[in-house]
Amino acid sequence: MQRLKELNARALRLSDQPIQPGQSHFDDAEATLGNAWTATMYDVAGEEMPEIVFGSYVLYYFATKQVFPDANKRTGWYAFLDVLATIDVTVDATDDEAAKFVMDIANKVISDVEGIVGWVMPRLMELKPAPAAVTAGATKLQSV
Repeated sequence: MQRLKELNARALRLSDQPIQPGQSHFDDAEATLGNAWTATMYDVAGEEMPEIVFGSYVLYYFATKQVFPDANKRTGWYAFLDVLATIDVTVDATDDEAAKFVMDIANKVISDVEGIVGWVMPRLMELKPAPAAVTAGATKLQSV
């Protein structure tokens, strides 16, 4: 949960939009992570690539639900990249491509985890060592 709090704080700091006042819902965030893990366990693809499927569920849930008062989509994207970093991969996408992808999830243009995995798989690339936990190319989702 501490890492998720850090990712949400980062997303809020990088926002060009005013921060909405409100209470953090870290109980909801913890439940959301639990739901993502449970969904991964029931997903057939989760047996072959659990990190990618788990990260995709995390992204889907954060992009489509109001877990925090603000920066849910950005937090979901950063958490997704953080999960991928555990297997030394990241997503090769520009900031604009990533922002459109996350908005497509939020707007249900991409309506399920299978669609997320389908978009991500051809864009996976080996993670190069970076000084920050959130990789390059993932820092400007400021309009999302």
